[in-house]
Amino acid sequence: MRCVAFRLARGVTGAGRLRCYVEGHKNAIRLKAEIIVDHFREQVLARHGIGDKARAMVITNGIEWAIPYFHAIRDPERHSRIESSGPG
Repeated sequence: MRCVAFRLARGVTGAGRLRCYVEGHKNAIRLKAEIIVDHFREQVLARHGIGDKARAMVITNGIEWAIPYFHAIRDPERHSRIESSGPG
């Protein structure tokens, strides 16, 4: 996944490129998705007792960032299986 920050950071230091790479890495996305889901379950569902009527919104920098988060949150087992198989 190539992000906007990577393309815009060509003339700048490598910090923007590094941040883009780290935040877009599959492990980072998986871990953040787990944190998001855990927080939602503990802070929203358990505390307020609203059951299945609760919804959440995850804000990202764009659609190319939103799709991996969507898949990681929607089906965490599938996402971890894909990652553990690796390329090739």
